[in-house]
Amino acid sequence: MGSYQRDWSDKIEVSLCEERGLDKTKNNFSIADATSKNGDIYEIKATSNENYSMNTLANIGQSSLTDYGVFDCISWRNFRRSDFDRIKSKLSLEHSMKEIKDTFPLIKESIESLALEDKKQYINLLSHNEIDKEKLKVFVMNCLLGTCKKKSYKKDITMEDFKKSYLILVNNKMETKDINKFEMFNELDLDNLFIKYSDGATSIKVSNNEHDILSISFHWKNKFQGGETPCLNVFLSSYFKV
Repeated sequence: MGSYQRDWSDKIEVSLCEERGLDKTKNNFSIADATSKNGDIYEIKATSNENYSMNTLANIGQSSLTDYGVFDCISWRNFRRSDFDRIKSKLSLEHSMKEIKDTFPLIKESIESLALEDKKQYINLLSHNEIDKEKLKVFVMNCLLGTCKKKSYKKDITMEDFKKSYLILVNNKMETKDINKFEMFNELDLDNLFIKYSDGATSIKVSNNEHDILSISFHWKNKFQGGETPCLNVFLSSYFKV
C-alpha cells in the first residue's frame, strides 16, 4: 500500500471509529484497529476500490515462520547471509538502495535477479523440512484473528478468541460491510493443514483437505525486490468471499 492510500485509509478508519463510538487502538495490518465499550475487537480494512477487500491479512517479519516454530530450520534472514548479502554488497558498490533504484538500473536488475533466486532457494529448503502441524495451526489462527504480530501473538489461541472479533470492510463509497470472524471461520478445518509448494514460486500456500486458506509471499517492501525491508505478506485465499 502506497503512502497516499495508507493516509487515506487511516482517515477513513478514524472517521468510522468516531461514527460508531469505537476507540481506535492500532494502525497496522494484523492487529485489531479498535475496540468497543463492551470489549468487542474490530479490524478495519478500507480500500480505495468499489469492491470490498479482505485478502491482505498481514505484513509480518521475514523470519516469522521459524520464529513461531512452524519450521525448525534456518531462518530466511540467516539463510541470506551465506550468499545473498555478500554478493549484494559487492554489487551495490556502497551505493544506497535509493541511489541504485534511481540511477543504476543494471545494478538494480542484478540485485532483483539475485533476490528472486534467493527466494526460490529458501522455499526449496523449506519444502525439504517438516512442519510442526500444531504450530502451523496456531500461526494460521493468529493470521485469521489479526494477532500475528509478535506483541499480540496468542500461543494458546482457540476459537473462543474469535467470538468477540469483527471485521469492518469499507469501500471507496464509504459503504461498509461487517463480518463476524467467529461465524466466518468456526467451521473451518484447521486440524489437517499442510503447505503446498509450486516450482519457481516465491510464495507458499497453506491448505486443508478441501481448499487453500492462506498464501504467504516472500517480499521486499521498500525500494525494490532485494532492496530493503524483507518481510512476509500473508493473504487470505480467494475461497473466502465477501
